[in-house]
Amino acid sequence: MKVPSKLRAASTLAALSLTALTLAACGGSDDDGAATSAAADGGTTTGASANASMETIRQCPVLNIITWEGYANDAYVRPFEERYGIEVKPTYASSDTELVAKAATQRGAFPVVSVNGAVRGRQAAAGAIQPLDVSKLEHYDGAPQQLRDALVIDGETWGTPQNWGVNPFIYDSSVLRADEVTGYDVLWNPALRGKVSLWNEVSLLYIGATVLGFNDDVFDLSDEQLDQIKERMLTLAPQVRTTWNSGGELVQLFTNGEVAASPGWASIYTQLAREGGGRFAQAVFEDSGANAWVDGLGIGADISEPCKEAAYAWINWMTDPEMQATLVRETGYGPAQPEAARFLSRELAEESGATRAEELLRKGIVRVDPARPDVYQRYTDEIVAGFR
Repeated sequence: MKVPSKLRAASTLAALSLTALTLAACGGSDDDGAATSAAADGGTTTGASANASMETIRQCPVLNIITWEGYANDAYVRPFEERYGIEVKPTYASSDTELVAKAATQRGAFPVVSVNGAVRGRQAAAGAIQPLDVSKLEHYDGAPQQLRDALVIDGETWGTPQNWGVNPFIYDSSVLRADEVTGYDVLWNPALRGKVSLWNEVSLLYIGATVLGFNDDVFDLSDEQLDQIKERMLTLAPQVRTTWNSGGELVQLFTNGEVAASPGWASIYTQLAREGGGRFAQAVFEDSGANAWVDGLGIGADISEPCKEAAYAWINWMTDPEMQATLVRETGYGPAQPEAARFLSRELAEESGATRAEELLRKGIVRVDPARPDVYQRYTDEIVAGFR
């Protein structure tokens, strides 16, 4: 079963996400802190895979992972390293294309590979990842079916869900009013001349498709539609200050006052909310820009047996409900394990959608593999080149 490509975003999701991230930025309640403490102490938060011994895992002294920013924070990494006696070394991808390319060209280098619905087909076809042994996934059955299905191809499981979300549009509230921020058309607002930043990634095409009304199947656009998208997006050139490749880069652009609006990630907004003194705001646009997603964890191809077992240990660590609660507090993303709600304050559990993943994702356009990824990337590169 494939995730449907046309799903719609709830009007309540923007408020839901904003409150969730504000709570996350404030650190949650005392109950949240207790959960974090328990995780750090070992507690019930993930033992090794049932079929792997600690001795085998420690024969992989460095666990290299390729992932996204926010997924290898000290809050998860340090207690894992202390428990298993091995080092976790993250490499961060800035786009889906880079995520595929690095894992494919450096086969054997990454025991843990971030997988999502938009790239799992390309990753599998490139031989960058291997099917998972579901019997070694301690928390797999706890994830909602829709999230699990997003990472399955022809009956084989290529990743286990870690979290999900809907990417927000982030803006400087001293430049734009909330009632002006109702859709991606706001990017052409005269107040944003020279103040826009855009993610250097194929999501540029999905933004253009939304603006032009091509949302029926944004993952299989024709050349004619792509030409129209390119033409429309290039009219943004006077508005665009720069494109960004990492979350840290966009945070700096906002805090330095170089940009006032950009599509972003929930984790970027969480950091800005912590540091911005109420200056920054976010909106989540309905049925727009293929901005919903499901991220998971996979295992790289051609890795040693000890590192494979260490990879399963990391996957079980990150999908344990207690550590999933820590992930919510760190990033603001929705947890793949509804049981994470038990380790969150009531407010954060509700506002993060911890128990409502299937309901909320059915109301957004969830990213899947584009039919022609190379063509999409070429058009993206041409648009970005036109901004310079």
